[in-house]
Amino acid sequence: MRLLEMILKKLGNVRSLREAKQIQAQMLMTGLHQDAFCLCATKLVCVFLMQGSLEDARLVLDKMPISLPPPSSNSISNTWIWTAVMRSYAEKGLWQKAMEVFQQMQRYGIQPDKSSIPSVLKACAGLRGLQQGREIHGYVVANGFLFFDADVLVGNALVSMYAKSGLTDVARHVFDKMPQRNVVSWNSVLAGYTHNGEAYKALQLFKQMESECKPDSITVVALLSSCASLRALRTGEEIQGYAVRNHLESDVFVGNALVDIYAKNDRLGFALRVFERMSVRNRVSWNTMIGAYVQNDHGEEALQLFREMELACIKPDSISISCLLPACGLLGDLQLGRVIHGYTIKSGLDKNVVVGNALIHMYAKCATPEFAHQVFDNMPHRDVVSWNAIIGGFVLCGHYVESLQLFNDMNLLGMKPNSITIASVLPACSCLGALKQGKAIHNYLLRNEHVFEIFVTNALIDMYVKCGIIEDACQLFENISQRDVVSWNVIVGCTLTRRNYRTSWNFCQMRLDGVKPDSITIANSLTACARTEALKQGKEVHCYLIINGFELYVSVENALIDMYAKCGSLEDATHVFNRMSQKTVISWNTMIGAYGMHGFGEAALGLFYEMQHNNVNPDYITFIGVLSACSHAGLAKQGLEIFYCMSKQYGITPTVEHYACIVDLLGRAGQLDDAQHIIDKMPVEPDASVWGALLGACRIYHNIELGKCAAEHLFELEPENTGNYALLANIYAAAGNWYFATDIRTIMKSKGLKKSPGRSWIEVKNKVHVFLVGDQRHPQSKEIYAALKSLTVQMEAAGYTPDTNFVLFDVENEDKDHNLLVHSEKLAIVFGLMNTSCGIPIRISKNLRVCGDCHNASKIISRIVTREIIVRDPHRFHYFKDGVCSCGDYW
Repeated sequence: MRLLEMILKKLGNVRSLREAKQIQAQMLMTGLHQDAFCLCATKLVCVFLMQGSLEDARLVLDKMPISLPPPSSNSISNTWIWTAVMRSYAEKGLWQKAMEVFQQMQRYGIQPDKSSIPSVLKACAGLRGLQQGREIHGYVVANGFLFFDADVLVGNALVSMYAKSGLTDVARHVFDKMPQRNVVSWNSVLAGYTHNGEAYKALQLFKQMESECKPDSITVVALLSSCASLRALRTGEEIQGYAVRNHLESDVFVGNALVDIYAKNDRLGFALRVFERMSVRNRVSWNTMIGAYVQNDHGEEALQLFREMELACIKPDSISISCLLPACGLLGDLQLGRVIHGYTIKSGLDKNVVVGNALIHMYAKCATPEFAHQVFDNMPHRDVVSWNAIIGGFVLCGHYVESLQLFNDMNLLGMKPNSITIASVLPACSCLGALKQGKAIHNYLLRNEHVFEIFVTNALIDMYVKCGIIEDACQLFENISQRDVVSWNVIVGCTLTRRNYRTSWNFCQMRLDGVKPDSITIANSLTACARTEALKQGKEVHCYLIINGFELYVSVENALIDMYAKCGSLEDATHVFNRMSQKTVISWNTMIGAYGMHGFGEAALGLFYEMQHNNVNPDYITFIGVLSACSHAGLAKQGLEIFYCMSKQYGITPTVEHYACIVDLLGRAGQLDDAQHIIDKMPVEPDASVWGALLGACRIYHNIELGKCAAEHLFELEPENTGNYALLANIYAAAGNWYFATDIRTIMKSKGLKKSPGRSWIEVKNKVHVFLVGDQRHPQSKEIYAALKSLTVQMEAAGYTPDTNFVLFDVENEDKDHNLLVHSEKLAIVFGLMNTSCGIPIRISKNLRVCGDCHNASKIISRIVTREIIVRDPHRFHYFKDGVCSCGDYW
């Protein structure tokens, strides 16, 4: 008895783990009686638990006899000691260990009581062991643990377990049946709603809670989290007011939640104000504010705050690093990213999967996929987020083939893709035009009955659009029950891939569906109008964006300039440009290109020098625009001067596009030998655009030999391009070499190549009318030809003579005259005169360059009918007014 008292006394005075282990050794050596040993062992378990040595406690527990004597005033119940070990495991998040202790209790016949239930339910929630949780729920009901006021802890644990398992309805049912509830009960349900995406239910429950129970700081945190997920800033401000009135705002967790809600609602200033007023900040506070800066694209401020965090002696954890690394990616600061990577290695955080994923993302953002892959390969553990990061990173860096291979590897290794994976890999299929792989992914989703989340469906639509399968894209779009703005942006983008006249309808229908367009919608719609030359629809979009304040977006204003320029309204384009409060290099480039396209080379040059005066540095696209403008306006000298100072004065090395522009410039000016010399001296291999520019010049100046040389290169580079064969045949035909012209056409026929016919089209009353040469399919054909005959008489009286040099077939002169008169452009002009009011410009578009005879005829017609005629061909605009063309007969 004296030995037992001595050991118990020593156990009561233990101050270190070492002392506890020494007493344990003494117990084993003294050979205590079973009852005495059990009593000491029970006490020793408690000591080990207090010293934080769970494993030692578990070892002692495992060696204790299964049966203990009934507890006395000096002993501890058997159930209690097992519960204590289980609770300790659960509190440390060691769910599996806690469950093992519970299962061992069951095997030994030790019945859990109401103090055991919360711990085992907590373990079930952590392990997602819903079935075990339900069994324990049954045990709880059978033993009446829910029908006594003292058992509110059991009810709270059940509510929490179901809520964390995603069964919020069941959690609410248990909550509603509880005879007694405290603030923890309410908070458990609120947290369950918040974490399971049912934030609106949490806010509804809060109204009921106020009349039954006083909310605490944990309540406020749950509600603020709900408001953050719903972007319900006004409600969040009301809850903040409640927290202030009840003196809860000083709570660090409430402060963190306030920073988070303001950050997620783009109120960074308010978030910073809350952060700076916090009297106490923990690591989460700093992490939240750093994350807020990154969410709002303030990378430098995020990095500065991280430095302040270190000065405040707050040691960064894995969350700190994962919040900070995106700032490096945002700034493209690879050097700093690598320094942080080094820090993670020294601190051992690089083994953390969250940090590894953030490193992959950072390296991808810094355009170093090789480093991203290295991090991925060295990760000891990868989750689906890791695969998503590396696949998305490779797509971001343009390594589309590699991203598809990684997706295949992911499947082979048994890692199941989620919605983010699918949405990450589909853009690779889009960019590669890999329809087969895209369809395979689509079929995978269907086979596995995958839930088609909206962003996945949007990615599928985009893939089909970019692969040219518009019908499938439209079908997917029509099947979406709740379309978001991205869905509409993608389908509006269909008009960017092909000539599609539903742009205006899509834009209007989107608003009728209650989806508010964003800046991307506006820019895409304007770009679609530009490509389809839909000026009227473009003006409608312009009206909408003015009313809704989208003029503040530079990208929208740039798209407006481009739309007006490509729809032939240079005056409107200039007006938009001049009114811009902020101009980027893209703005200047777009306007320079507009002037060049319309033949105003001097204006383009003036803008080129003005942008530099405004401290905007030209880029390589600027020079393409300026050189092209000089080419169209015949400013060969000025163009050459700019070309030769590109690298010396501006540090921009000319690319093949710039060489194509300079060859076109010299060729149009008749300096064919100089153009050939430029090609011979090119530091890069000439491509089809270079040889095509030379061939076009040879057609203008009837240089057969040089044209033949250029064509031979083009036949090798673009064997399927019928335009190159047709152009060489036209050079021979213009020179009267009908034999060689016919020979080229015979070669085309033998290769199965067919030249696209010349087409002209005009839009009247929202309908596009297309004409071919000699076209008689139009419903108004008889009236058109009658009006054309009458107009021809007036034209001849005004001095028009058909230029038969532009008839490229060996026929009689009378047939040549007739062929010229029924060119598609003339038919479109006559149709426009018949179906539009006086004073309204006639706007014609063509798929081929304007021929010389139609050019002369259009000048004369504009003088006879006193109407402005605007013709757009693939390269430029011609403005015919009062018998003069804006190009000055240089095109």
